[in-house]
Amino acid sequence: MKNRENKYSIRKFSVGTSSILIAALLFIGGGSAQAAENQDKGNVDSEAQQAQSIGEQQGNDVKNEQTNQSSELKKQNDRHIVQPLQALANTGLNYMTLGQSLDTLSGGEIQRVKLSKYLTETVHDAIFIFDEPTTGLHEDDLPILIECFNHLIDQGNTVILIEHNLTIMTQADWFIDIGPYAGDKGGQLLYSGEPQGLLDVEQSVTAKHLRKYIEQ
Repeated sequence: MKNRENKYSIRKFSVGTSSILIAALLFIGGGSAQAAENQDKGNVDSEAQQAQSIGEQQGNDVKNEQTNQSSELKKQNDRHIVQPLQALANTGLNYMTLGQSLDTLSGGEIQRVKLSKYLTETVHDAIFIFDEPTTGLHEDDLPILIECFNHLIDQGNTVILIEHNLTIMTQADWFIDIGPYAGDKGGQLLYSGEPQGLLDVEQSVTAKHLRKYIEQ
């Protein structure tokens, strides 16, 4: 009877131990499965974050490319459209309309159109000759034109004007006066030198009008 009880007790203990071991294995297995599930989930989250990061980077690259294209387009517009139009305005031709034919312009206006071209470029050691560039320009707008000429001079260029406007004459660094009159009664070199010296040339009609202008 005791042997049976002992055997039964051992068997019971064995069963109980097996149950504990099985339960332990199930617990461990369940933990491993949970860990694997968590790892898989972590991998999915990581891949999702990586994909999102790549998508954001691609989006930023597209935005940067669009920004660069817009910046380059703006530079081209400035160079080919804005700057030439601004140069025309700087010569006093801001009243012109787009598409206006050159044959509607006066000689002086055409001279200023030519001048505007060189206001958008860097030119050095060149000689510019303008024939009556003030024709058609209001007296109040002359300072605009004088500023354009000074811009060319500041870049090391020489500006020669064939001009009868007295305001422009007072801005000259050097005078060449040919006269005393036009046609057969002219063609003589009356004076060549600094502006102040011209006022003393009695036979110069230019000097006569220039003295009156200065005295006003």
